[in-house]
Amino acid sequence: VDPDKYGIHSRDERVAERIDQLTYDLRHIEGLGKCGVEVDVQAVTQELRQLSILPKEDRLLIEYDGRRLHGLRSRQRYATQCIRSLGSVIEVCPTSNRRIGGISNAGHHPLVQFVANDAPFVVASDDPGIFNTTLADEVESAIGIAGLPKDSYDEIVERSWLSRSEVLVGRHR
Repeated sequence: VDPDKYGIHSRDERVAERIDQLTYDLRHIEGLGKCGVEVDVQAVTQELRQLSILPKEDRLLIEYDGRRLHGLRSRQRYATQCIRSLGSVIEVCPTSNRRIGGISNAGHHPLVQFVANDAPFVVASDDPGIFNTTLADEVESAIGIAGLPKDSYDEIVERSWLSRSEVLVGRHR
């Protein structure tokens, strides 16, 4: 989700979650750096030492300012690169994403970032009986959200069809 959806804010997270994030940063320092994420090894190591003495369920208040929001965008670019390098695809269910994710502004939908970062995606319909939608509706919605040309409809349907699990694992004949 576009970090602008949340803007400058504070949120709390468990100590264990923060430790996981910092450990991830150290493990992926090179790739994150190439995407513009600055990881201060000394500061991260010191924070990990401080956190290691706290109960894992304790809560920490994390401030999200403009710098941290910029860092989130850079992290999203890095994640997209990792997805591409693995040959994976991201499934997008526009109606479900908007309703469950509380995304009222189409510009904040993850699909906008997927297209901007050339992330491989497919469109699906998540529980059409509950969300009262069809795959055709979802593809049209995705085109509108991402600002794609109308003639991209067939290509999106084809890509989605070829990304079915039986095709990806080689069981389709």
